Amino acid sequence: MPITLNNLDASSDPKDKNPSIKYKIFLAQQADVNFDNWPAVVNGAIPSLPMKTGKLCKYIELQDGSVKPNAAAVGEVAPQGQLTIQANIEGIYPEMLQWLYEQNGNKFVVIWEHCVSGKKYIAGSPCSTLKLSYTALGLIEDWLGANIQFVGAACMEPFWFFSGTIPLVPDND
Repeated sequence: MPITLNNLDASSDPKDKNPSIKYKIFLAQQADVNFDNWPAVVNGAIPSLPMKTGKLCKYIELQDGSVKPNAAAVGEVAPQGQLTIQANIEGIYPEMLQWLYEQNGNKFVVIWEHCVSGKKYIAGSPCSTLKLSYTALGLIEDWLGANIQFVGAACMEPFWFFSGTIPLVPDND
């Protein structure tokens, strides 16, 4: 099954979810986020994603084992975390390839969700957004697709849990 860039509002009911889809990466362009209204952390989670008027997120669906976040300590005097999220998109198609070319080098606030557990995490804040790049396109091992990564700058809080509702682009936009 191809993995696609979606504009669909996700169901919150686990039984409605495709069992082969294990992760979703929700993307908010840096320019679309209202950092002046960034919420405080509540019980270890960011409670909302403040978007500018009329701006919404899109998401990519990914299969099991394809999302690999890692916050590594950087700096010697005051160590901070630098988050890298690697993901594999299997089943690339023309619109996805065009989107990757257009977005390569752009910065995002990224929310990733483990669909089975429903746990969501957010990376990107007034401290640091994450830059998208592709590391491989085409035939990768035995599948056609893309390896992508999001890399943030050094930040005291590279990611948090996310407890809010994600503002999504509706279907057919």
